[in-house]
Amino acid sequence: MTREDTDDTTRAQLADRLRLRTPDGDDVAAAGDLANFVLDRMLEATDALNRYATLRLEEAPVSSRYAIHLAASIASEVTAWVRRWPA
Repeated sequence: MTREDTDDTTRAQLADRLRLRTPDGDDVAAAGDLANFVLDRMLEATDALNRYATLRLEEAPVSSRYAIHLAASIASEVTAWVRRWPA
């Protein structure tokens, strides 16, 4: 299993765990696509930030930890945003 497979599994598990409902008046497919797009892009961004900050950890430990904290904060806020998804 590659890291990409693991990331895909993690994203799928997150989306499944959140079990978004479709807001009244929204197309089911479009609403789901939008939520999945947001989750995918934000998780890709936080994963990339985490990886890069980890690479720079030895050279810039304080800045790297600060960037890693930012990635965690963004991921947490995205999860909270999805949980507030209108239904």
